[in-house]
Amino acid sequence: MSLGSYDLDEGRVFYYFALGILVLVYLLCRFLVGSQFGLALAGLRENEQRITFLAIACSASKRSSFRSPAPSRGLPAPLCFHEGFVWPNMLGVVMSTQVVLYVLFGGSGTLIGAVIVPS
Repeated sequence: MSLGSYDLDEGRVFYYFALGILVLVYLLCRFLVGSQFGLALAGLRENEQRITFLAIACSASKRSSFRSPAPSRGLPAPLCFHEGFVWPNMLGVVMSTQVVLYVLFGGSGTLIGAVIVPS
């Protein structure tokens, strides 16, 4: 796998590449949660009528909340390089159980919990 003219070999270089992606996505999520848009989404989750009273377009915010994570859908692509092959069995019962445990131990309302627990 290469990033421009730079080859990403397995090992330390690939680890730092994955770490950089993790830090970038974490900072982006932290910014999104603290922004006005993130606060409006939190308000929508708690009480939609109150947010409508504050003249925030609820339907537009809901549509945007489904579109905002779209660019991150391709981030797991380096997993193909690391594993050599990605098959549907990787998303089976074991992965589903791990995700539930990560949320349980890391906290459902935190961003850093998802980063610390799997380590």
